[in-house]
Amino acid sequence: MLKLIRILFLMWLAVFSAWTHTAESLVLDAQLKAQDLAPYLVALEDTNGTLTIEEARLMFAAGRFSPVDPTKGFNKGYTRSAWWLAFQVRAPIENPLTDLPWLLELAFPTLDLVEVYRPGAHTPHRAGDTYPFSERPMRHVNFVFPMAHATPGAETVFLRVQSQGTLMAPLTAWSRDAFAASSQLTYAGQAAYFGALLAMVVYNALLWFSLRERVYIDYVLYVAFIGLGIGAANGMAAEFFWPDSGWLANYSYWAFGFAGIFLTRFARSFLNTAATSIWLDRSLRVAGALVAVPTVIGLFISYYAGGRLVSAALFIALMVSAGSGVYCVMHRIPGGRLYLLSWFLFLLFATMYPLRNYGLVPTNFFTVHGIQIGSLVEMMLLSFALAARINHIRADKEKAQKAALDEHALLVATLQETEKVLEQRVAERTEQLEQANLRLSSLSITDSLTKIANRRRFDEVLVKEWKRMERLGQPLALAMIDIDWFKKYNDHYGHQAGDACLVTVAETLAANVGRPGDLAARYGGEEFAVIAPGIDGAGALAMARKICSAVSAKDLPHAESLFAHVTVSVGVASLIPSAETEPDALLKLADEALYQAKATGRNRALMKPPADTG
Repeated sequence: MLKLIRILFLMWLAVFSAWTHTAESLVLDAQLKAQDLAPYLVALEDTNGTLTIEEARLMFAAGRFSPVDPTKGFNKGYTRSAWWLAFQVRAPIENPLTDLPWLLELAFPTLDLVEVYRPGAHTPHRAGDTYPFSERPMRHVNFVFPMAHATPGAETVFLRVQSQGTLMAPLTAWSRDAFAASSQLTYAGQAAYFGALLAMVVYNALLWFSLRERVYIDYVLYVAFIGLGIGAANGMAAEFFWPDSGWLANYSYWAFGFAGIFLTRFARSFLNTAATSIWLDRSLRVAGALVAVPTVIGLFISYYAGGRLVSAALFIALMVSAGSGVYCVMHRIPGGRLYLLSWFLFLLFATMYPLRNYGLVPTNFFTVHGIQIGSLVEMMLLSFALAARINHIRADKEKAQKAALDEHALLVATLQETEKVLEQRVAERTEQLEQANLRLSSLSITDSLTKIANRRRFDEVLVKEWKRMERLGQPLALAMIDIDWFKKYNDHYGHQAGDACLVTVAETLAANVGRPGDLAARYGGEEFAVIAPGIDGAGALAMARKICSAVSAKDLPHAESLFAHVTVSVGVASLIPSAETEPDALLKLADEALYQAKATGRNRALMKPPADTG
């Protein structure tokens, strides 16, 4: 009964005020390409979200809808209310179009619910980021609704919109051809943007794998999350990543929160604030916490409350991070100028986005795509800043090397001057220099820890013996030795014990390589090698097994080994050098045999025969 009285009252109000209602209609003529509907929109707030379409039509007829500011468009920021929008369309009276369909686009993909009521319809077309993407009337990142043909009489289209996040409705009327052309440009631009972001993520991820510096992984995570957040905001993520998950489409927007957290982490690692500026480090920590709190609130407690707080928190994080760029320049940190420029340009564009969320600026190309434009420029400049950091480190190393060379040259000049002054000691000085040269020569081919030949000496002897055996037509044997689970040994017993273990293995190796022509060398890390000229495969394998047994007999404790003591794996190869082969072929065979020995249980020696012998 109360509902009936309410409807009758609204009908009376509509009749009473209909003569004052003069809503401007959009004329859908043949020249229609793309028309912004803000000048034609009127809006009504539904605080309780209970109005029906019949009641909304009655209130529209009664003039209860308010015009939308055409300069700002419909933008209510964060609100819990549902809103009704309406606009009128008609065909030109002098040339009615009966076969010209058109499209209605709502270009704000993060709305939770959009209902479109065609003229006279009581059942809406529904869409929203809480609905599966496949249920949309048209496959597009924005909400696009095919509309019926216009008639000469004014017809009213109603929309009902509601969202836990920002509520805005940039509406455009399109012809089908113009919309198709615009969509191609939209998707091409988005593909270029995300392709550039992906390239920077992959490049800096590879740098992180190579250099293992925290600044690169912080940069990668920052770029990845801001890319995901932008993909959520513009609908690309919902279309291509999770088209059937309304929950993910709705909550992936919070990737912006994680981007803000890793933004402050990147600033801290880039500036090394923990060592250079305690107050700046604390400021960045606080800014990161300010972003983390509303992000957690939005994800687990209240989307609406978190959404109202996170934009302000992100703005604070951006300002603190950008302010750190001034610190970069003042303290001449490598890449500081590029860092500051990147934040200046990013803020210039990106601040438009939160201002639009609060309804303080109008919706246009720069406010809609400001974060994408600014973020792309920022990511590129930050990548250049990281490159400048690498170049600076390299320049410091070269400078240190040059200083060492200069010091050496100065030392030589000083010695020469001393020789001139003290001519009577020329012979003594010459002898001392010759002895020093002999020691340097010995050091250059001897491993400083194990006192056996080093990698340089190994390479020289391998080439020399290869050529000698080629001339003599005799076999050359090579054994590659690796200490089993040496990294675990180091981790368990410490690096000093690891060094002692390397010395013991080297001494054992030297003791079991008895021929004058054989060479035992430290190949690198925990790897050793033995060059044995004039030995065939059987003899080399016997020598390798003797080495395995000798190391195992030392019974050095190794708690992390399957054998409870230090053991080695040995790969052996032997072949007769020829003009068609290179020493690398012998190395490859020995390496393959070593890998096979490790793969089949370790603490053993295996031989890899040449390919032509099976």
